[in-house]
Amino acid sequence: MIAEDEDRAIARLRDELGSVRLTSSGDQVDRVLRHVHGRRRVQRHQRVQMLTAVAVVVFAVAGAFVVTSQSGTGPDRDGTAAAAVTQWQLRGDLAGETDLVNRAEQTWRTSATPPAGAVRAVFAGRSPNITACLDIVVLVADVAGGKEQVAFVTTPVSVTGKPDRSKLLLRALTTVPDGQRAVGFLSATPAREDEPTSSGGPVGLALTAPGVAEIEVRTSALDDQAVQTNTPAGAVWPAFEQGAGAWNAELVVRTPGDHKQRYPIAAGLADPAVDQVALRTEGGVLRASGPGLRQGDLIATPDGVVGVVNDPNGTVDTRLSALAAVGRVQTSVSAVPGQLVDGSGGVGFQPTAAGRLEEGNRLVLLAWDQPRISLNIGTLRRSTRGWLTDRVAGVVAATSAMRVGGP
Repeated sequence: MIAEDEDRAIARLRDELGSVRLTSSGDQVDRVLRHVHGRRRVQRHQRVQMLTAVAVVVFAVAGAFVVTSQSGTGPDRDGTAAAAVTQWQLRGDLAGETDLVNRAEQTWRTSATPPAGAVRAVFAGRSPNITACLDIVVLVADVAGGKEQVAFVTTPVSVTGKPDRSKLLLRALTTVPDGQRAVGFLSATPAREDEPTSSGGPVGLALTAPGVAEIEVRTSALDDQAVQTNTPAGAVWPAFEQGAGAWNAELVVRTPGDHKQRYPIAAGLADPAVDQVALRTEGGVLRASGPGLRQGDLIATPDGVVGVVNDPNGTVDTRLSALAAVGRVQTSVSAVPGQLVDGSGGVGFQPTAAGRLEEGNRLVLLAWDQPRISLNIGTLRRSTRGWLTDRVAGVVAATSAMRVGGP
């Protein structure tokens, strides 16, 4: 009760008491009023305590949010903080196979790129893809700088659905920042021990943080992609055709509110190196910077090719006609080969072999003439001068991309 209300109550009490004949002692009214004042003070004190406690909780929560959001594992857009990969629990239908998990760790430790410290397994499972089946153990170790190293140890690929566990391979290795909500790999280059598959496509796995509802591996190498089903263990096993790989794919995580978070996917150790680079434009010249950058590397986003690194300073030649020096240009489905020619009306596509061309056909670069390394260039458009190429939108304006290491 505020002071004004309290004064009105006291005045009303005095008026009412004034009309009553009192037979008690003369100080009784004062005692009653003192009692009223005392009760009001207690009530005010209790309210102050309650409001103070609420304020403490509010400020504590707000402070915790500020501290958390400034840390390396800050809350995601849905407000929940993501746990470090080293804190994920061990999952998968083979999680109870202690011998398999222990041998997978030993495989990593005795490899050319061993972990520096303690190792934890966060997944062990078998691919449901019978025609390209393998067992996979996902291991993680802390590294300096608030990052984590994730290793994917697998059996050789089996086409019968019965992988041979007598041989384990370090298939992929990547470094991620603390708190990343998904990890995964696509390995497009078969190992010597792998049985050849009919599709010739990559093998891989995507694994989410615990509690993440939905994840997919997206690739621009396909015009239409089948819906990927998340398993109860939070794993997705992509089954792509030849051409897909870390150079044209990414992990896409959906969080509550239909927010999307995108992360790079690791390449297989036998694949061309795929590293993240930064892009900047200076004086109309595009430059890339990042680890391992070399002249002759391709620069690409998950959507398509940006250009070719043409000097040690990271200058990127973004002319589509320059791609002829890096690989084969052809339509994606009908595989009609051709040349890209600069012209006043745009970049023309001149087929070098017979084949059917249609408006909107996707044009791709098979890097270094390797069909398993496919990068989108653009789409074909008919004009009065022949076929023109509409480049993949936005790739040259990107501020981050991947370098695909040349042979």
